Amino acid sequence: MDILGEEEIDREHFMEILLTGISDVQLGVIPSTLDQVMIGDMERTRLHHVKIVFLAGANEGLLPKNTSGKGILADKDRRQLRDMNVTLAPDSKEEMFLQQFYLYLQMTQAEDKLVITYRQSDEKGAELRPSYFISRVQQIFPKLIQGKADADMQAMIPSTMGEVSAEVARQLAEDDLKDSSAYSIMQRQNKAGISQIMQGYLYSNDAGVLNRTIARQLYGERMLHSVSKLETYVGCAYHFFLQYGLKLAKREEYTIESNNIGTILHAVMALLYFLNNKVYFVFLIRNRYTKNPTF
Repeated sequence: MDILGEEEIDREHFMEILLTGISDVQLGVIPSTLDQVMIGDMERTRLHHVKIVFLAGANEGLLPKNTSGKGILADKDRRQLRDMNVTLAPDSKEEMFLQQFYLYLQMTQAEDKLVITYRQSDEKGAELRPSYFISRVQQIFPKLIQGKADADMQAMIPSTMGEVSAEVARQLAEDDLKDSSAYSIMQRQNKAGISQIMQGYLYSNDAGVLNRTIARQLYGERMLHSVSKLETYVGCAYHFFLQYGLKLAKREEYTIESNNIGTILHAVMALLYFLNNKVYFVFLIRNRYTKNPTF
């Protein structure tokens, strides 16, 4: 409209003008770098000329994913509707074949190396089984190298047992239990330490009731209370128990305060006066009983 204004043209001429304008449009695409990491879903990602492929999460029920019990209609109903020329989503059998096909596509994309990883335990420490296709790959490639990621895990978690214990305690305190690596190491190498940590984590400080004998030993046969004692008990019964039952007091710190300086100076002057008088008295006695007194 900005070009033609209010001029009326037929549909064919308008299509020619529109196609001519679109053919001259150029779209700029940012070129991808040579070294890059692409992360994607197995079903939707299509890559070519990939050096290294990582297949993560190759556990049972995850890769390929479990398709049983999916959808409202059963597989028998889907087949009957398909015979009636009703197009529906694939049934569980077809979905399983599609999963295997997608898995085959991703495993054959790597030009240099294919790395398949799976977990041995979940975040709660429960054992996880590898996917069935792991054994199938091992049968096809008997010389396949299989290892554990212990070295990589050691680089990710604390190195010393003290640091591991501190990490487990931190995770329990913050309820951050997504990564159970440190907890698993403690279970294998320091069962006494993890038992002590769990006892402290699960400990519940439930206040009990003192029996009559202990109460009499602490408070006596007759209890005389003041207003301040009753206020302390109403505010915190445990505070009352510590202060008037156990009679705990703040530990005295041996420090020199400003109000102690005067006392210290007076004590020093008194000591000097006493020492000077004692020396003078000894001098008088010595000169009295000697033939040649000294001055």
